[in-house]
Amino acid sequence: MSRRTPEPRQPVDGTPEPNRSRFDYLLVAIPLALLAGVGSVVVFPIPRFVGISLGAAVAASFVAYGVYAIAHATCETPAREAQSYTVAD
Repeated sequence: MSRRTPEPRQPVDGTPEPNRSRFDYLLVAIPLALLAGVGSVVVFPIPRFVGISLGAAVAASFVAYGVYAIAHATCETPAREAQSYTVAD
């Protein structure tokens, strides 16, 4: 079974819209979470260990989301399709 790819959308002026996936947004969100943890130490009167740990925990949750949720959802063969291929005795 072939998958249909959507046609790329183009704005009215004719310039192509950049193709960004959820992984692209995660690659931006992970360092931003780490920087927010470091920046919170500067802005708020909290210990350095707490701020950096919170930023690292948020970044780790983004990594876990990317590994589990997105990769699991974009799997090549759905489970029900994989089960339909059985060898006849």
